[in-house]
Amino acid sequence: VVMNGDLNAEAARLRERKLRFLYELVDSENNKKVITEVDRLLKKQPGFTCAKILKALALIRMQKTVEAKEILDLVIKEVPVDDGSIQALSICYKELDDHVTMSKVFEAASKKLPSEELMTHSFMAQVRTNEFQKMQLTALNLYKMYSKPTYFGWAVASLLIKADKLTPADSGRPISLTLAERMLGKFISEVDKTQVGGVEESILLLYLETLSKQKKWEEVLTALKDFIGYPDPSRARPGTMTPFMITEEYHLIQRIITLFKNDEEIGPEVKSLLDELLTKFQARVRADLQMACKFGAEKPSFYTDMIPYVNSPLLSSEMKEEFMQIVALHSKHDGDQDQDQSIYSSVRDIIRDVNYELLDRDLFPDPGPLQRKSRAERCLLKYFSADSISSSLRSGSESDKNLITKEADYHDQFLVIAASTLMAKYDDDENDFDGVLSSIRSSKPEEIPLENLNLDENPQKSSYSLSDQDYLLMTAILLMEFGLKQCPYNHSLRILLIKAYTRIGAVQRACVVSTGLDIKHVQWDSLGFLIIWKVLRGGLYAISRQMLTVAESVYLNYKRDCMEHLITAYKFGSFGKIQEFEGFREQLLNSCQFGLIQVEKQLLQLSSTTLSSATNHPQVKISPALVAKSLEVEKTGGEDMFWKKKEFTDNRDFTILSYLESNQKPFENLKAKTGETDVELVKIRRALLVLLAETVVLVEEEKNSNPGRLERIDEALSIIREKTGLKMDGNCENVPYFNGLWPPAQLQYFEMGCLSTIVEMVGEVRKAIGESGAGASCLVSMSSMITSFWSGVKTRLTEKMSKLTILTMGGCIEDIHHVVETFSFACILFGVAIKAGKTREASGSGTAVSATSSRRKKKAASDAASKAAAQGPPPDFAPLKEVHSSLRDLIMEFRLVDICSIPPRANWHWSTAQKEWEGLLSDKLKEKVFAPAWDEVQQGIVDSYGLQLDQFMRAVDNNSKFVTGMETSSAQ
Repeated sequence: VVMNGDLNAEAARLRERKLRFLYELVDSENNKKVITEVDRLLKKQPGFTCAKILKALALIRMQKTVEAKEILDLVIKEVPVDDGSIQALSICYKELDDHVTMSKVFEAASKKLPSEELMTHSFMAQVRTNEFQKMQLTALNLYKMYSKPTYFGWAVASLLIKADKLTPADSGRPISLTLAERMLGKFISEVDKTQVGGVEESILLLYLETLSKQKKWEEVLTALKDFIGYPDPSRARPGTMTPFMITEEYHLIQRIITLFKNDEEIGPEVKSLLDELLTKFQARVRADLQMACKFGAEKPSFYTDMIPYVNSPLLSSEMKEEFMQIVALHSKHDGDQDQDQSIYSSVRDIIRDVNYELLDRDLFPDPGPLQRKSRAERCLLKYFSADSISSSLRSGSESDKNLITKEADYHDQFLVIAASTLMAKYDDDENDFDGVLSSIRSSKPEEIPLENLNLDENPQKSSYSLSDQDYLLMTAILLMEFGLKQCPYNHSLRILLIKAYTRIGAVQRACVVSTGLDIKHVQWDSLGFLIIWKVLRGGLYAISRQMLTVAESVYLNYKRDCMEHLITAYKFGSFGKIQEFEGFREQLLNSCQFGLIQVEKQLLQLSSTTLSSATNHPQVKISPALVAKSLEVEKTGGEDMFWKKKEFTDNRDFTILSYLESNQKPFENLKAKTGETDVELVKIRRALLVLLAETVVLVEEEKNSNPGRLERIDEALSIIREKTGLKMDGNCENVPYFNGLWPPAQLQYFEMGCLSTIVEMVGEVRKAIGESGAGASCLVSMSSMITSFWSGVKTRLTEKMSKLTILTMGGCIEDIHHVVETFSFACILFGVAIKAGKTREASGSGTAVSATSSRRKKKAASDAASKAAAQGPPPDFAPLKEVHSSLRDLIMEFRLVDICSIPPRANWHWSTAQKEWEGLLSDKLKEKVFAPAWDEVQQGIVDSYGLQLDQFMRAVDNNSKFVTGMETSSAQ
């Protein structure tokens, strides 16, 4: 026996040495050597399981996943339980991203050899796959075997997470919550409350949370009294929970129960409470306002703290005016002060005056352009006056600088107020600015020398002419460009400037400004919508591709790493964090922005196929690997491919758009409605992606009878036709007009017929795939479709160009993007239809020839030639080439329009343009803002338009090269 034991120990040491050598090879990524060594070992020891797994790992890292899975499938049938094999299997399935199989491996291993380690591994694997029922059973088995409260908490947490996944209407939700409550109640009742330690805090928190989810507030109070000791703090067990937090929770719940215990008592109780408040309010309001001003008016948070209070309907207009007088008590607000002398003696005065302007703008909004212009100029004067104070503070000692940096720059808010005031009406539907210039000039006619006015009724094309609708917006843009040079880290100014540039369609300029926001990580989900979609529809395809890749990586990296945080929370019994992590995970990975980013990136890759084909040897063939990879066909299937049942979340941060607006309700409506249209859009675009990709892959496979792909093509066609049949109402009640968001930008995509044209063309390709001899007629029909589509769109664009202004330029650019994308997809479908027709004919003739003898092959070939001659000439590409040529000519016409053409606008220097601005600007605005910044801003806008239109022309040229390549290939 001793001898056998020594032999076994020696064999184990020998195996360990061999494994250590293999581990070193794996760590050094010498995968070929790993395979060689394992093969050599298996000849001597065919049952060396861990070595087999390491070979599979090497194959995975060599991208030979099929061979690796064959090895792993055989291994897991043996149900290995040793640590080395289990660890190696974990790494293999992690790299294969196959957590379901890993969960099955751990489950089988724990059944074969029940141990705490294997069972906890099994539980964690089930966490990764969201197998809540199995999680609960595994956790309960662990608790029964090892009696650790943490394992009991795992079981309850599994029930709670399962309940959170269900809708309130689902019958399974109350069952899970009731079961969790009973389990916790029984567990807590069995614990001696007087015992040192008592109930673990984590278990008690689970109990309180379970009760809260069922709105059992009285039971929550009972639990707090029994186990926390509140409302009597002397009964509390030291170190359990924060006393203040629990006290507040206790009193809040108690009050809710008192008010709303019985439904029939809600009305009288609330009315009585409001009457009591109103009576006390009138008596105390003045004293409260005076105290608030005395202790808070010089604090940065004063505006946000006070605006809900002073906006209350209980506060009369007289009280509001009295309040504003108190705020302005120590500040000068007349416009007659010396502009070169500061009206402030300290930073506190600056903060108080900023609060005054913020409150005044909200409580007494400007009714017209004259008042908005007046407020903006007043704020600009205050900015320069405050800047002298800030400059003197910055010139102090280094220690002083560190202390006052944030407060010293608070006067930047004057510029934010001025710019947002000027832009206040540029989101309105009507945008009625008629008479703005005349009303402002007439307000101070004595200041405008007659000889300085541009009275030429027929100005030269290259001369500058100021229009009513340009005035306030251009002033705001110049003011913000000036402000960002003074304070580059003011993100409020930067966001307003992005909004202004996208409003006029200068997306490239907006993109430059957006780099200063330094959007990163999860901010792509909440803030990315500000710029991503404008960049894409503005024609900046290279930048858009880069943005979409970076944004997508944020979601994919989180998807890969998020489970580690969740598993850590389980291990340490942080049950409060578990549901927090689960909720955040669901919220982020189900984000509608994530879906749009994925789909639009893949569609952009698909439309760029013409670009890659045009730059190389133009051929009809399109790589199916590229399309299949973009769609991830191998990993998706069935209903999930079309995201039919996916519950999307909307994580966009609209508070940045509602800055300085106390009434958030319109923006809440705007977010809700745009969120609904985004969900419809992402499903439509997803179906379009599936439709195009599956069509291309089907033809490239040269198997025109693949039933799975044909079914998906037909289903995608059905979904798109159903969705586009729905009318998206652009004038929905209670949703404010907001340029770029509402009405939704995708409306014009549907109005122009882009989607319906592509769907009809795919239908023709479908015929070419399924019907012999239908290829030629399908191409004729497709040519007619694209010609008809362009005829209608050209009329639309020509009409828009005849009325082009700086405010309509952005819409025209987005229209051109939709046309360019449609033409790119049309080119791909033309190539697919040609390929499908050739494949269909070849397969038919091939069958006939295979049945003949060698003597009759010549006759069959002759018949085939006669048949080809009877079919007529090659496909006619003239219509496709003509529409591209016509589109290019139209883009060139846009390129030469005054507002976006370099030759005229380059002559719009400030020396030429300032005559148009006489009487419209204060001296400070003219000297400090317009004169130094005008030329740079104008040139930046011109360059943006030029670059965007050039990108469109480049895309059109690439499509034309692709068509030429198809024509050459067809003639061969």
